[in-house]
Amino acid sequence: MTTKKKESQRKYDMSEKGKARHKRYNEKNRERLRPYVREKAKKYRAKHPECTRDTWDKWDRNHPLASLLSKVKGRAKTKGILFTLTTKDLVIPTTCPILGITLSRIAVNGRSGNYPDNYPELDRIIPEKGYIPSNVRFVSRRANRIKNNGTALEHRQIAEYIERESA
Repeated sequence: MTTKKKESQRKYDMSEKGKARHKRYNEKNRERLRPYVREKAKKYRAKHPECTRDTWDKWDRNHPLASLLSKVKGRAKTKGILFTLTTKDLVIPTTCPILGITLSRIAVNGRSGNYPDNYPELDRIIPEKGYIPSNVRFVSRRANRIKNNGTALEHRQIAEYIERESA
């Protein structure tokens, strides 16, 4: 293909008519193209791991509830737990209702996976009921872990919170 013809083809591809044609082709051939697209994406991720990680971190920061629900839904599916939550069911509070500390979605060193004690986590009130709107609340990561290694003062704060909520 000559340079002039390549340039002409590129202009057509970028036009509304060309974009519509490509969209129709992709929709019509979705199943045939899927393995190719997945393989191409896999190669790109292998070649550019930092770029891909940064893209996911950025999405995670810009879509906090969708990101959280995606992770929680995956865990629920793995464990066979009921999950009916949507982003409309949840609002992340500014402070932990148990410990009263300010919640922050900023990960340690700016990386997903390194979460500080004041990171908001979704807590199931009655674990057996699963992830349903009436059975979840946001608490700090620390409050969620206190069950395992909390101080007496922290346990008292939790007890006071439970008494307030059940009254």
